[in-house]
Amino acid sequence: MKILVIDDSEFWRRVIGDIFKEHEVEFASDGLDGYFKIHEFCPDLVISDLVMPGLNGYLLCRIVKNTELRDIPFVIMTASSDSIDKFWGRYAGASEYIQKDSEDGIKRLKNYVASFTPLHECKRSKDNFKSSFERALNGLLVKSTIENEIRKFFVHIEDMNYVVRKIFDFLKSMFEIDDGMLLIFKPDSMDVYTTFEDFEEKMKKIFEGLKTPFNLERKIIYLDKRIYESVDEMLWVFHQDRKENGAILVARKREFSSGEKEIFSNVMIEVENLINVGLNFEIYRQYSFTDKLTGLNNLRALNDYLDGLWKKHEEFFFCMIDIDNFKKVNDTYGHEIGNKVLSGIGSIIKNLPSDLFSARYGGEEIAIVSKRNDLAQIIDSLRSQIESARFGPASVTISAGIVPSIGANSYTEVIERADAALYRAKREGKNRVVFAK
Repeated sequence: MKILVIDDSEFWRRVIGDIFKEHEVEFASDGLDGYFKIHEFCPDLVISDLVMPGLNGYLLCRIVKNTELRDIPFVIMTASSDSIDKFWGRYAGASEYIQKDSEDGIKRLKNYVASFTPLHECKRSKDNFKSSFERALNGLLVKSTIENEIRKFFVHIEDMNYVVRKIFDFLKSMFEIDDGMLLIFKPDSMDVYTTFEDFEEKMKKIFEGLKTPFNLERKIIYLDKRIYESVDEMLWVFHQDRKENGAILVARKREFSSGEKEIFSNVMIEVENLINVGLNFEIYRQYSFTDKLTGLNNLRALNDYLDGLWKKHEEFFFCMIDIDNFKKVNDTYGHEIGNKVLSGIGSIIKNLPSDLFSARYGGEEIAIVSKRNDLAQIIDSLRSQIESARFGPASVTISAGIVPSIGANSYTEVIERADAALYRAKREGKNRVVFAK
């Protein structure tokens, strides 16, 4: 078997050479030398050091995997015990990653070679090695540039509108696209980012080859509408766990070359990762800041919101709501109906004006924050609506206390004052709203 050992350490070249002296072994002293030796020697196996001057083991492995010799197995050896190094070794395409100085490192290498059967057929390029190297390196640089550019957007993943606009800016700079549409599928809806005037027709075209239903509720975000006839288009469908979760269509007035289509595929692999992270982040944020039963914000979200208002010295009104005799509902009808009451009230509250911030404070208490002077009238209308509603066999009423933030020393003090106003409403007979100045 032909083995190429690439290491800038003469000591390790000798050690590995002695271990496999029954095989035909060739040596290289650094990554660049190793690249040319791979083409000249056509080894059955490459054993390469990780840290070397000029071209390290990662880059060498990735470059070789972008040439006609990509099938040659690659073993990366290093003194590093860092798990992230192991990850990048695998990412580069290495068959094995072995720690030199570990107790079983040499043993693992021996076992790997002993069980190894050469499978590849050496296919030398007719071009000289330098031009082949330049092509592979250029391809690697393009991929690295794409990865670096797209990964810059990860820090802004909380603002998907911003991220999508940056993606389109990047695609315009790379491919001079004239138009585009990006769809992001959610459990029961989809976001549509588009510059197409005739976006309905474009969406139908995209959905022709998809399994995802076309009748999802849509949120349309226009990026920059244009009207023109495209000559060529490129389409990519995003997946996560083999499930479609989005698609992108880009178009321009002239045809895309085969090289551009290949680069577009590389770009889309990174964009797909970005979209998946964004969707996962949104789910995480939903679980982290939303009360599952009522669909309202939770206490954590409420505290963050109040803290933001307080730090900006903004005045607001705070309302604390409590369901009257809620324990009796649970005792009479059971907790399942009690949960139905909470979720039903949550649904009613979500239909209030969108500039109100509502959250489940805990138990059967709900908090509403607003800068509106007519909050008392809104809450009284809510009280009346809940009083006339039915939640299965149960009907309930609510009491509420409202206070302004003026004069308080902290937002916690505002909450305490609202609690006091709520209990006053309870003492005065329940099913009422008390506004305390």
